[in-house]
Amino acid sequence: MRNSSPPSLARHHLSNSCGAHTSAALSGHNPVLPTPESRDAWRRSGRLCRGPEGDATNGGEARPGDRAFIRARSLDILDSHPEATFAIDRRQRVVAWNAAMERLTGIRREDILGTADRSYALPFYGRKRPMLIDMIREHDDRLEQEYGRIERKGGAICAESRVPFLHQDREGVICERASLWNDADGQVLGAIESVQDLTDRRSREEEVLKGYRARVNAHRDQMLALLSMLPVQIYILDSNLQFEYLNRAAAQSLERDADAVIGMRWHDLGLPEGSLQTLDAAIGRMRETGAAITCEMPHPVRRTAMEFVFTPLSTAGGGIESVFVAARDIPAPSGTGDLPVAVTRELQRSNEDLERFAYAVSHDLQEPLRAIVSYTQLLSRRYGGRLDEDADEFMGFIVEGASRMQALIQDLLIYSRVSCGELAAEPLDMEAVLEKTLENLRTAIDETGARVTRDPLPTIRADAIQMVRLLQNLIGNGIKFHREGVSPRVHIRAEPCGKEWIFSIRDNGIGIDPQFHERIFEMFQRLHTQDAHSGTGIGLSICRKIVEQHGGRIWVESEPGMGSVFFFSIPHSPGGR
Repeated sequence: MRNSSPPSLARHHLSNSCGAHTSAALSGHNPVLPTPESRDAWRRSGRLCRGPEGDATNGGEARPGDRAFIRARSLDILDSHPEATFAIDRRQRVVAWNAAMERLTGIRREDILGTADRSYALPFYGRKRPMLIDMIREHDDRLEQEYGRIERKGGAICAESRVPFLHQDREGVICERASLWNDADGQVLGAIESVQDLTDRRSREEEVLKGYRARVNAHRDQMLALLSMLPVQIYILDSNLQFEYLNRAAAQSLERDADAVIGMRWHDLGLPEGSLQTLDAAIGRMRETGAAITCEMPHPVRRTAMEFVFTPLSTAGGGIESVFVAARDIPAPSGTGDLPVAVTRELQRSNEDLERFAYAVSHDLQEPLRAIVSYTQLLSRRYGGRLDEDADEFMGFIVEGASRMQALIQDLLIYSRVSCGELAAEPLDMEAVLEKTLENLRTAIDETGARVTRDPLPTIRADAIQMVRLLQNLIGNGIKFHREGVSPRVHIRAEPCGKEWIFSIRDNGIGIDPQFHERIFEMFQRLHTQDAHSGTGIGLSICRKIVEQHGGRIWVESEPGMGSVFFFSIPHSPGGR
């Protein structure tokens, strides 16, 4: 039954209009489809009458195959349909209003059958107006825009709409499905619409989403609070490159109030033309490549320089949803040779503090991101397919974005551990290290059909955990960046060279342009979009940090399409902290 009594306005309209229409229908002067009573009589006698246009009225025999017979049988089927359903003829008169429709709207069929002028909209909107059924024969741009989203499935159209008059205590939500009503010869008899009341379901879903949004917002606030404490300048730009967020360090660097900057662009900050050109060029390269871009420019306030790293945060469709910007001030050179010892010590202490801080923040950010992913996946399992397609798509975006941020923070955590941790150098069999590495990469090797070979490897003095991580990154890259249709091949060898070992990892992959041979070892420097190759842009930075911690160096030799060879050296007696 309907949740509330029928609206008086709807009853008023129907009482004023139904009587005249019904009288005309029963008089035989205008052709109409049978009323429930006349259909009952037809079922008893097998006879219906034909009017001037071949419609059933009161006087001839209706036989199977006749239009009157088919229409009457169709209406019988509609009467027993479990969904609330009504039908109109070619003159837009209501010719069917089944029992489920009576229960939904509180309007009796005898009060509405035979009415025209879109009276079927009264119980939903409180006034006569077009509904989805009116679009099945004639397209209406204004009405389609009002519905917002209309799905077309075969000959039917479906849409959701909010209706103010179905429930007295709240706005209702209905799903409408309309289709043409044809006879066996394909002649159009009219149109049919089924209506499903989604009000309670949408209310429950909204409550679930409201609680979910509250949890996501709480975790977002927690992450922004952590970002605000970072000594590195952090800016977040929206898709229009307007400032959406900046932390305390960024506001102090610009010598502006953070709230006053929100909504502004770089061009609104009064930067010199040369600086704006530098920023525009960097952002253009970022948009073109889909990868992080680094640039330097004079500080807009102080007499120093700034280094910016622009990292695009992409949508699942490949568009740029927002831009994450990290920046730092570059101290101006003194011009008198080496920096004073006190300044050098202060810089060293500051860098160590920053590395420890980055480790702590990266660790603390794991928990809120884990909660976001877990809650979203739980929501997706429980309600996936029961919400609309947009909700399912949004949940996918959240899980994908949070998972990527988890991977990014995990790599930052590894980088910080490598930077801050003590080097546990000990005699290390690199054959055993390689076996452990290949065990970690087993899934990638099996999925791609990769073949990894090696020459005999030496025993060196090194940190076991860091060596596994180093080989895993380098071999993993050789597998990931393979040419399409070509199975990955990776070969590892080592040769003594003076007081150090030179290791090489050769692959047959896509190769790297020589202009990027230095850039790939910098933080957040990606040469490919997420769609092409997933990753955080930190892996090779970790490799360089590991090698440098051991007192060695790392470099690459490569040409596009010719594969790559990554070299790194490890001294016989590695230096460490």
